[in-house]
Amino acid sequence: MTPTRFLPMLCLVLAALGCSRSVESGYPSDVIHEFLHSCEQQATQAACNCAIDRIQRAIPLDEFRKIEDAMRRGEHPPQSLIDAASACR
Repeated sequence: MTPTRFLPMLCLVLAALGCSRSVESGYPSDVIHEFLHSCEQQATQAACNCAIDRIQRAIPLDEFRKIEDAMRRGEHPPQSLIDAASACR
């Protein structure tokens, strides 16, 4: 088989990987679920999915957990979180 015959399959696999909720930084599914549940109270599902994808790419998990804790205490989100999600409105 020639390499070009594999190209359509490769494109499908890459597209599927690009749409998954698990990105390279790999937030645990419970963190993602909690974020989406909270976010979807105020925004569309598409915007929330976009936001968590961008946040995972921009903010390490340990930093994100600290941000979550601070927000639970009533603090405003840091600019890094706002910047990561700003294109998803």
